[in-house]
Amino acid sequence: MRAVLFDMDGVWLDSEIPTFDLLRNTLEKKGVAVSLDNLLVWYTGLNSSDIYVEIIKKYGFNLTIDAIVCGDMVEKTKPSPEGYLKAAGYLQVEPGDCVIIEDSPIGIQAAKNAGIIVIGYKGSEHTQDTSLADVQVASYDELLEWVSSKSSI
Repeated sequence: MRAVLFDMDGVWLDSEIPTFDLLRNTLEKKGVAVSLDNLLVWYTGLNSSDIYVEIIKKYGFNLTIDAIVCGDMVEKTKPSPEGYLKAAGYLQVEPGDCVIIEDSPIGIQAAKNAGIIVIGYKGSEHTQDTSLADVQVASYDELLEWVSSKSSI
């Protein structure tokens, strides 16, 4: 696996605290101890790309940030695979080298239509049917554990 693609609404940006707590957990697993309070003070309100570029530089990680593809950048939206295939193209990776995290049936269908492994995320406040996903997770911690077990991301 060379890339992880995220659906935004309900998965990545459910709110600031869960997002920054996931970031804190990820940094901790990479050997960086930082408090949730500090992350909130330092980065709340900043563009996600800028936050990740800063963290990658600050801690010397050998990583780059995944591309962002929005619905207005494609001709056909979900369940069409176009958005996910475009994101993989921007990252210069094959769909088979990706995994998609989705929280909705239509998003899961888009991932399946792209031929990409999909993880059904059930940790949102509004839980949807993710039974057609290849894997289901109930929390960010479980998601991070699964992704970490499959790659060196």
